[in-house]
Amino acid sequence: MNYTIKYTDKKNITLKDSEWEKANVALVDKINWEAFPVKPHVEARLIYNEDGIYVKFVCNEIPEVYCHETNGRVCDDSCAEFFIQPIKEDGRYLNFEMNADKIIHLGLGTDRYDRINPEFSYDEFLIENEKNADSWQIKYFIPFAYIEKHVGKCSKNFRGNLYKCAEITKTPHFLTYSPIVTPEPDFHQSEFFCDFTLE
Repeated sequence: MNYTIKYTDKKNITLKDSEWEKANVALVDKINWEAFPVKPHVEARLIYNEDGIYVKFVCNEIPEVYCHETNGRVCDDSCAEFFIQPIKEDGRYLNFEMNADKIIHLGLGTDRYDRINPEFSYDEFLIENEKNADSWQIKYFIPFAYIEKHVGKCSKNFRGNLYKCAEITKTPHFLTYSPIVTPEPDFHQSEFFCDFTLE
């Protein structure tokens, strides 16, 4: 499985920018755990320019938010996640987790237990969201400079995965783009990451 990230010359891509139409669509629709059969329709799109990678999720579900603390359990809420391993050989990955209210949980390490919370400011990620009665979407920006500062220069070919979860909402679910094979839900499984290519 390989997702190709299209290149754009455009800067400051907004949530409703027409530039997203050029991006490939990734359906975050894999049900890996039978105990959680709920599957809202979730699309992710990624696009990049010389400064970094833009990420957008569109989630068709009633948005529920309980966590309002940075690096708190946003995974309990209506939450969309992008895990990126910028250098395959390094082994470390960044997990960008954001709920429908733009609250971030950000970690860095080699697995679930080897993690730190690197410093960041909300402003540098250019986050925008939109919440409706039965859907929500979010867009953010990951500067290459941020990746290089904390991990190293991002490879043209890297690994990662896209996730959608909601652990304690009325309709709990755990969806992935690239399948995961584990007994219980666990997104921190880099062995199941797929390939991402900067076009």
